[in-house]
Amino acid sequence: MDNKVKKRRLRFQNILLLWLVGLAGQLCWNLENQWFNTFVYAEIGPFPQIVNAMVAVSAIATTFATFFFGTLSDRAGKRKPFISIGYIIWGIFTITFGLTGLLTKFTMNIWALATVIVVADTIMSFFGSMGNDAGFNAWTADLIDDDNKGAIGTAIAVQPVIGTIIGTVLGGILIDNFGYIAFFSMMGGFVSLIGVLSLFILKDSPKLEASKRGGFWRQFSEAFNFKYFFSQKELVLVNILGAIYFIGFNVYFVHIGNLFISNYGFSTGDAGVIQGIGLIIAILFTIPGSRLINRGKSPRVALISVLMTIIGLIYLGLIGGFHDAANMFSVNNLPLLLGVIVVGAGYILIMQTLGVWSKVLYPVGSKGQFEGLRIIFFVLIPMVLGSSISQPIIRHFGIETIVDVLEDGTKVMGYIPTEALFYFAAAIMVLALIPLIFLRKAYYKRLRDTRIHEAVTTAQEELGTEELSYSAPTPIFDNKKRHINFGYATDMAFVFDKKLVKKPLRLKEWDFYQIQHGRYVVQLTIGHIAYAQNIAINLIDLEGAQTYSASVVKLFKGAKSMTMPTDPSIDNEVHYTDAKKKVDLHYITKGRIRHLYGSMVNDKGVEFKVDVTLERLKNHDAMVINTPFSDTEHHFYLNYKIGNLRASGSFSMGDIAFKFDPKVDFGLLDWGRGVWPLREVWYWGQVNDYLADGRMINLNLGYGFGNLAAASENMLILDGKAYKLGRLYIENDVTQDYMADWVIKSPDGKINLVMKTIYDRYSDNDFKVIYMKCHQVYGRYYGTITLDDDTIVTLNGEQGFFERSNNKW
Repeated sequence: MDNKVKKRRLRFQNILLLWLVGLAGQLCWNLENQWFNTFVYAEIGPFPQIVNAMVAVSAIATTFATFFFGTLSDRAGKRKPFISIGYIIWGIFTITFGLTGLLTKFTMNIWALATVIVVADTIMSFFGSMGNDAGFNAWTADLIDDDNKGAIGTAIAVQPVIGTIIGTVLGGILIDNFGYIAFFSMMGGFVSLIGVLSLFILKDSPKLEASKRGGFWRQFSEAFNFKYFFSQKELVLVNILGAIYFIGFNVYFVHIGNLFISNYGFSTGDAGVIQGIGLIIAILFTIPGSRLINRGKSPRVALISVLMTIIGLIYLGLIGGFHDAANMFSVNNLPLLLGVIVVGAGYILIMQTLGVWSKVLYPVGSKGQFEGLRIIFFVLIPMVLGSSISQPIIRHFGIETIVDVLEDGTKVMGYIPTEALFYFAAAIMVLALIPLIFLRKAYYKRLRDTRIHEAVTTAQEELGTEELSYSAPTPIFDNKKRHINFGYATDMAFVFDKKLVKKPLRLKEWDFYQIQHGRYVVQLTIGHIAYAQNIAINLIDLEGAQTYSASVVKLFKGAKSMTMPTDPSIDNEVHYTDAKKKVDLHYITKGRIRHLYGSMVNDKGVEFKVDVTLERLKNHDAMVINTPFSDTEHHFYLNYKIGNLRASGSFSMGDIAFKFDPKVDFGLLDWGRGVWPLREVWYWGQVNDYLADGRMINLNLGYGFGNLAAASENMLILDGKAYKLGRLYIENDVTQDYMADWVIKSPDGKINLVMKTIYDRYSDNDFKVIYMKCHQVYGRYYGTITLDDDTIVTLNGEQGFFERSNNKW
């Protein structure tokens, strides 16, 4: 009972501090971003270059401080001292910045005043980053989990808005009535007070541990190990999206206060109230935003936010002349207020979305340092580039005004910002849509991988096995057309209901047979890729290193005009006849017998004729796998492969003719049904032969296609009995030389094989929009496979192949 009470109190403390410390920090940042800039115009003059210098230099100081104190924080395993001390000093230097206004009583040297102001702002930003960016933001990252990410995300997004609302409204009123020095002193005192309060009630996350990797500077430099950072594709894209968005944001936001006051003629207080009211209304968008984020729709929220910002900025540019500065409550100010609402809503949503999105991707033990990387993309780059972009815009499109006339008659000119900033900012925001396209794919892939992992882990715990196997009839779709029940079987246990395929126009189906006869390999294909049919007969001469083909590809002819069976293990018939193309090919399955017969004429007038019977031995196992894909729950691949099919019959092509001998010749069926991503690369290998000791071997190897968390397709079938194998990989880079030996190994050391190559059958079906490029390399296998009972199976020259297929279809 006591533990429960304590847990509730601790949770309340975290919530209280999340808002108190967070809001204090945002108030101080708003003060810097909003009122420091108007302070320059009010105390010195309309010099955007001073504002831009202040923004850029403080951004550099902020970034360095975040890395420096972030590293210290990670090494210490503590956030509290950095938050508390940082906030106290931050407040003190905020007060100090305000006191620089007194220097105007002693000198009016513009550049001397500018230097003092920039230095004071830089010191303030340095300690502000210590307390807020390196301390508080890392502390919130420590707290985030799947259950509270929506709530924390809302707080992260809302706090800058509330800080802006309070800071602009209250700040404007206080400045109008008491002046800048009093306002900065009050805000600085409040921030220092929160720092003192945090000393007594803030607690670090119990999950936080000290993370020391070598000396301090070594660990500090790790934050700049961009090789590791750029390997985190999704995190990189989040940061690129944030960088582009906030570059556009800093083009206009840094100068919006001076636009409202110096251009439109609003008082400081009225300018703050208009922005504040707009943001108060815009803050309501966080409610649906939080719900969408918790439902796994972060890319959608990000898209909405970017589009709203673009539309709002263009709108503000168009209606800039419609306002009434003399009467803040005039209806003539409603168009301006509407624009602030739309742009504000876009800003709130992007803060809410990216704030959580980036934090959940931080590696454990480096959250403080990765907060520094976020600062580079969200603060340093946007502030430096945004201010650099805005300065020439203001000089070219702004209102020129005389600030001073020197003794020699030289005029000192200043520039007041105009609506042109909104248009340029909107143009930059459009670029944010580019990384968002790729980010959406990476995001849903991660979610899908997580869900697959959770489903597989649960099933593994229930079954007590590493790979999931099925024997009873098992559906592969639920009633919502979602792909389920991933794993493997040794017979056709999976139930494929074609009516439940979510994307029937992307469905691919094929029945592929391969029959070996000494130096020759015969291949038969009937299949389609939804929008194209493919029928082919190939003869491969391994000794002559040559392939002869007869094929028909019919575009815009797919599933609707071709009936393909949903179960390869039961009686069925597949055929394709086209008198004009001189094609007549049939597959008939009855019991354990498969009769394949027909003929085709290729474009050279050569006829291919086949009449072969394949017999499946009684109780012979097959390799069946139901594979999910990471990008969506509606993509799938159902594959049935069975080898050691004893072949009898005949084949002829021109002058080449032979008969199959069921004592030595084997056939293989590769039956595939699926819907998967447009681009995929897979590796697939097969041995379909006799071992030296006379046992039949059908070895299926492969990887790279789909999410194989539930099961791999690696299986050894000896004399009809299946033995499941673990993961494998190709040790050498075969893409550099496909005719080099293929070295095949497994992480557990149980697979040690080498395929010595004979012939690379390369097919390049490139239609530009779609393509299939496949190196099917034939060779002989040597090496060993160790089974789970430590039995060693030795291969010594058995014939097979291994292929690498690169597809866009």
